[in-house]
Amino acid sequence: MTLGRWVAVAALVGGFLFGLMGGEYSALDLRAIRVQMRAEELAIARLTAEVDSLAELGERLETDTYLQEKRARERLGVIRDGEILYGIEPVR
Repeated sequence: MTLGRWVAVAALVGGFLFGLMGGEYSALDLRAIRVQMRAEELAIARLTAEVDSLAELGERLETDTYLQEKRARERLGVIRDGEILYGIEPVR
């Protein structure tokens, strides 16, 4: 090979490597960004489903008297007239 061909091959290889790895965002950076975007899209989908579920629960808590009573009994210890609330202490 002549010196001119070596220079041309080196320029092509250098240009290819610069295109792949150089610049503000390299091909590896773009791949990492795509992976991160996919992860963020999945997180958004999970959070959207959670928000929808909580909105449905909120609507049910506003309208479903059975659920209201159940939550009041579980969380606040509310009892009906005539009922007795028992508490069990753990043995030490």
